[in-house]
Amino acid sequence: MIVTERSISRRLKQETRIQHERAERHRLPQALRDGRLPRRLYADWLAQRFLIHRALAREAATLADRNPVVRRIVEHQHDVLAKLRADLTFFNVDPDTVRPASAGTKLIASIEHTARFSPVALLGVCYVLHVTGDRPCSGVQQLRRAYGLEPGPGTLYLDSGCRYYRAGGCALKLAEDADLVSRLETHTLVAAARTTYILSAELEDEVLPHVVPKRSGGAATHSEGATPSMAGQAT
Repeated sequence: MIVTERSISRRLKQETRIQHERAERHRLPQALRDGRLPRRLYADWLAQRFLIHRALAREAATLADRNPVVRRIVEHQHDVLAKLRADLTFFNVDPDTVRPASAGTKLIASIEHTARFSPVALLGVCYVLHVTGDRPCSGVQQLRRAYGLEPGPGTLYLDSGCRYYRAGGCALKLAEDADLVSRLETHTLVAAARTTYILSAELEDEVLPHVVPKRSGGAATHSEGATPSMAGQAT
C-alpha cells in the first residue's frame, strides 16, 4: 500500500518531535552557538561525523542501482565527505586514521542494519544528518570568531548544512512524488530517524564529555578540553 494520507516529511517531523527537541537542547549545539566548543573537541566531533557519513555513503552506494530513492542520497554524500576531509585536514587530522567512538560504532551498525533490511529507511538517517542536520547551520559565525577562522576549510561542513538540508528534502519529495515508499517502509523510515537521533546524542555525549561552561558575558574559550582525542591532536 502506498502512503497517501500524510507526507513522509510531515510524519518525520511530527513523530520525531521529542527527539528533535532533545537534540536542540543538547550541549553541542548550545556550545556551537555560543562559540564555546573547545577546538580539539570540535575536530573530534567532525571526525566522528566523517565516519558516520562514510558509512551512509558506502551502504547507499551498494543499493543505488536498485533503488532510485537511495540513489538520490548518494548524489550528495561524496561532496559531504570531501568537505569533512578538508575540514579535518585543516585541523591536522587524517580522516583515514580516525577510530569510531563506542556510540559511533553503534550508529554505523544501525546504518548497516537499515540498509540490509529496509534500504528506503536510509532516508530516515539522511533526515537526521542532513535535513535537520543535527543543527549544522547553527553557530558557524560564533565558531569562526572563537577560533579566529576565515570562511573556508575548518567550517565547510557546517557552512554547507543548509544546502544539504535542501538536498535531503529533495530526496524525501522524490520518494513521495514517485510513490516509492510503502506504508510499512514509512514506519521503518521514521524508526530509523528516531534511532539516529538517539545514537547521535549518545555519540555527542561520548565525544564531548567536558564542554566548557559559558563565561559571564558569553566570551568564548579555546580550552583544549580534558579528554583524549579520538581524532588525533588538532591544532
